Amino acid sequence: LDVAKMNDALAAASESGAFRSYVTKVDTRDIFAQHAKPAEPEPAPPKVASDDSDRAPDAPGGGDDVAQAQGKPAWVDGEDSRFPRDAYLCGVGLGPTRSHAENGAFAAISRIFVADVSSVSKDFMGAYQSTGAPDLEVQWTEQQTRIATEKVLSGVELREIWEDKDSGTTYGLACLDRARAAAGLEEQIQLADGETESALTASRGVDKQTRFAKLAQALAAVTRRQALTAELRIVRANGVGIPGPYSHADVASAFSDAQSALNVGVTVAGPFADEFAAIFEERLTDRGYQVSVIDNGDFSGQDVVVDAKIKFRNTGVLNKRDGIYYAEGVAMIEVRNNATGKKLKTINKRRKEGRRTKEDAERLVVIKFAKKHANDVGKAIDNAMKGR
Repeated sequence: LDVAKMNDALAAASESGAFRSYVTKVDTRDIFAQHAKPAEPEPAPPKVASDDSDRAPDAPGGGDDVAQAQGKPAWVDGEDSRFPRDAYLCGVGLGPTRSHAENGAFAAISRIFVADVSSVSKDFMGAYQSTGAPDLEVQWTEQQTRIATEKVLSGVELREIWEDKDSGTTYGLACLDRARAAAGLEEQIQLADGETESALTASRGVDKQTRFAKLAQALAAVTRRQALTAELRIVRANGVGIPGPYSHADVASAFSDAQSALNVGVTVAGPFADEFAAIFEERLTDRGYQVSVIDNGDFSGQDVVVDAKIKFRNTGVLNKRDGIYYAEGVAMIEVRNNATGKKLKTINKRRKEGRRTKEDAERLVVIKFAKKHANDVGKAIDNAMKGR
């Protein structure tokens, strides 16, 4: 890394207003907005306990009358009888300022959920893949987990702050009411089970495109349920979840079968069409579709048609300085529902590549076009067939 060039680039960016130093003090609620959104209406300000301040001896977070604290709170070093583990899930944070302590307390609880839910998610993905089905979209699965976790952490509250004047360290305690959080999770799990049942029922006795879309909905609901159940096990003091009425492996297998029943026809016109079509066939097959390369214009029996055309312009231009031939190609790809004629996606892109021969330059353009856009086409088919 050329440090001098980097500094010049940063200085230029700063002068243009492209970035600025992050110097504005941000409230804890801003930093943890996605993890611990304040309840409506906002709770009363947290108590502040210190060696010479008062603390409520009874219910946590209670009232304005605070009793005098005798030394540091028990939760600093271990369990506090006012916040029993069977009733509260708590996290402790510390630092030189109150802001550090608050942030650390919320982060401590967040880490518990992220670690445990990620573990359950890996177990689920392993069971899913054991069916022989193609990989689920990782981003989609992670998003379901993130949304569910945010709902749980929205119930986290800052309960107490203690300032150790001898060391200058501030401690913060954040807690989640187990019973309240569990009730919310149980309700969400019931809704997910209802969605799964409804989607499975709707997938019977229908055309294969509708069946695929409904089974995709069922699989999404089962995936969401897995994340919710993982969180319920964390929230419940006994670590026990709620058994599901549907096996995620069975739903995933049915979804895979429905996906394999969909026929995708690929037709390509232009130079190196066979290589382009072969890459598309491989990539779409990996996504679970039944793919056929059509070269006679007969699309009967195909559910989705991928029609690609490749052209070259300014091709075979020799750069005498470096002895390289450059080719500029244009790819026009149309994805449509064969039954309705509806366009699912249109791609119109240019690409330029250089090689020692004109033929190699053109071939490289075609291959890179195919590799880059095959996944885009696959996602478009997924979304259309799933009704997204």
